[in-house]
Amino acid sequence: MGDGDGKLSTAVKQRAAELRAEKAAAKAADKRAAGRALLEAAIAEMPDEEQNLARRIDAIVEANAPDLVPGTMYGAPAYKTTAGRTVLFFRSGAKDNYRYSTLAFQPDATLDDGGMWPTSFAVVSLSDKDEELIAALVRKATA
Repeated sequence: MGDGDGKLSTAVKQRAAELRAEKAAAKAADKRAAGRALLEAAIAEMPDEEQNLARRIDAIVEANAPDLVPGTMYGAPAYKTTAGRTVLFFRSGAKDNYRYSTLAFQPDATLDDGGMWPTSFAVVSLSDKDEELIAALVRKATA
């Protein structure tokens, strides 16, 4: 497999790069699957009404920011960059004995809009208009 001067052939080098890429992809897939399992477990612990909200938000995030990795943050469903930085999370109101749940964006979410902008929202229900707003915010947060 040498090329005459003791170096590996181009084909062998390419194959080694392919194997490294495959290993990285498998690790990323494992990380995504593990994160998805944690997220699903966190949702399953919520009361039915909040489970419905969390699942609807999950569908919105998956549709509008498929590169975000599902997971949890302090037991709340969360979505992270591939570098592990949390972009947004959904906190159960029942868990904190609040009358509302919270959808919140973290500093890595690029929501900047002038000198002031909201980073969290109280959620008790979701209308079609609310879902459109969340979708737009998720897209902006990950742009």
